Amino acid sequence: MIRISSRDFGKEKEMHLTEDCTDCGLCARYCSYGALIFRE
Repeated sequence: MIRISSRDFGKEKEMHLTEDCTDCGLCARYCSYGALIFRE
């Protein structure tokens, strides 16, 4: 599973992606909040 953590105006947001996620990294690359991707 992939976890995405991004800071949105000082608040930490997390998204847990499904098995359909291919770990391509595009979501973090185009995230305006500077997301960090963690593989779990």
